[in-house]
Amino acid sequence: MIKRILILIEIILVVIMISITALAVTNISINIGDYIQLGTYYGEPILWRCVDIDKNGPLMLSDKIICIKPFDASGDNTSGSHNGGHYRQENGSNYWSDSNIRSWLNSTASSGNIVWLCGNAPDEEHVVNGYNAYDQEAGFLTNFSTTERKAIKTVLQKSIVAYPEYSKNMYDTGIEAYKWESDIRKAVSNYDNAYAEDVQDNIFLLDVKQVNAVYKNSNVLGKDYYIGEPTEKCVENSSDIKFLQTGKKYHYWLRTPLTSVVANDYCSLPCLVSSGDISFICYADGSSIGVRPAFYLDTSSNIFNIGDGTIKKPYTIKNSNLLLTLIIVLITVVVLVCVIYSFKSSKYDRR
Repeated sequence: MIKRILILIEIILVVIMISITALAVTNISINIGDYIQLGTYYGEPILWRCVDIDKNGPLMLSDKIICIKPFDASGDNTSGSHNGGHYRQENGSNYWSDSNIRSWLNSTASSGNIVWLCGNAPDEEHVVNGYNAYDQEAGFLTNFSTTERKAIKTVLQKSIVAYPEYSKNMYDTGIEAYKWESDIRKAVSNYDNAYAEDVQDNIFLLDVKQVNAVYKNSNVLGKDYYIGEPTEKCVENSSDIKFLQTGKKYHYWLRTPLTSVVANDYCSLPCLVSSGDISFICYADGSSIGVRPAFYLDTSSNIFNIGDGTIKKPYTIKNSNLLLTLIIVLITVVVLVCVIYSFKSSKYDRR
């Protein structure tokens, strides 16, 4: 009987060692062009791709446009950037730092509890035609597990500001206003000298320099990869957009604002449009523009242990909870077997 128990104990140890090995993290080196799978949206896994590597590390961009949402709602609350004038109250603000989309992307709040930094919620009454409002959605980061969030680096990065901000000295760097260029190749012509502030972000939208970097890496990423196209779930869950189709190029927001002194431009943001140009097509409260989020990967997190970085086998996190459950079940079964054998042996010995 003792031998049997010892054998069962050995089995337990072997099972535990195999399971620990399965849970062990494999260090990976992320290169431009590699894919990872992290988080979900509309119930589907989100596929991300490394589109550049800069001083903040690997820049991960969602492979496709994941949803359609206004950048910022209209509204009369002037506690934030809407104090830049009635045009922002009427058409939303192009100021990234307190925008609705930034508030949502970086929130872990439950449905209806997101703190809207500009003080105006993106509800149906304050976005164009009432379409694609998201004031009752949970924060975007609720779609990521605690482990997955470890892979998202918090960074301090440059964000260009428009006239209402730089005229009030609300900038950290720069000597002149950003000069918008529609040609993707010229998008950063005076970027380094443009008025900008340093903003701390986890999830964000690309700015003109970052999307220009994606374009420059076309030899690895593919000719038109910097131009977006929607996921099937994006198309299914978006309101009244005639030209939004899977497999077709579509436009998405950039976080860089138009910066001129023309009042209505304080509500305007260039978008990366389906032609590949950086163009203005609507104000911040426009409800027909895509969202293609990005983040910097924290390579020290070492959470990926499945896949080879290709689109068919992206780097992914093994479901450790399932494995731990199996370990517990196996140990429980083995212990019960030991108890049963022990009981039978004791009963036999008494005879």
